[in-house]
Amino acid sequence: MTKIQKTLIYVGIFIVSLSIFFLGVLIRTYKLELFSLYGLPLSLLVMSILYFILTIFVLRKYEGRLSRIGVALAIILAFIDIPLRLMNFNDTLISFPEFLARLLAVGLGYLFVILPKLSAKIILIVIAGGLYIWFAYDGYIKYGNYLNFGTFTGKTEQILNNQLIFQDEQGEDVPLSRFKGQYVILDFWSTGCGACIRTFPKVQEVYDRYKSESGIEIYSVFCWSWDAQREETYRTGQDILNKRNYSFPMLAMDWNDPALKEIGVDGVPTVIMFDPDGKLIFRGTIEYAEKYLTELIDRDSK
Repeated sequence: MTKIQKTLIYVGIFIVSLSIFFLGVLIRTYKLELFSLYGLPLSLLVMSILYFILTIFVLRKYEGRLSRIGVALAIILAFIDIPLRLMNFNDTLISFPEFLARLLAVGLGYLFVILPKLSAKIILIVIAGGLYIWFAYDGYIKYGNYLNFGTFTGKTEQILNNQLIFQDEQGEDVPLSRFKGQYVILDFWSTGCGACIRTFPKVQEVYDRYKSESGIEIYSVFCWSWDAQREETYRTGQDILNKRNYSFPMLAMDWNDPALKEIGVDGVPTVIMFDPDGKLIFRGTIEYAEKYLTELIDRDSK
């Protein structure tokens, strides 16, 4: 094989790898949902599988004709997000596990080829596959919780210094103290937040499950903003929910209300839970809020 032929093959490997990379971008951008996964977790799983297969295929096909290190580099050089991560590492932390998973997939493919025993290859696939699937379904949620809320599970304890006051759909004030003696789950969201809209079916599911239970209140909290471009009011959120046929109840808050900062709502979606004494006991996602609520109900029933 001539140098020109080798160079062309390396370029071909790079192009295929780059195609897989852009497939991952497409999955993240358009929020493709598959096997109950979407966005970054699905991108992580799909790209890792494809990079693992690509590495094994190329190394075996060109065994003895191409450098193994050269093949790995041709694949990894297609990770064109590397410069961005080096320049803005903190801003890319949310997708860092996906990046790491891609690198690991190439390394695992390399290891799979050089391992001499079939049993070792099987063990490698089972262990690595299990870890990838766990991280895609649960690990990424925990990681996101830690980045956004400072805790893997969302559990926390905070006594508020100031009264938390919402507005109902008539514009009347609703203080948090009105719910004393009950567990309260609040899902904070705003217009233009695609991730918020995607959580609505889960919020509806949780609401339907507990709406007839005494001692449990579940509300959507619309964070409205008024400026020259968006003349929103507390009614704006209710109109959105009505158009989408969601029946869970809604409260509203001004996005500029300093109370939001006190309870740790720096972005949306954010789910907050209060215990019957009015203490903030959870900050995270609706999925983990539901799990924690189940734990609390089981504990209280004993």
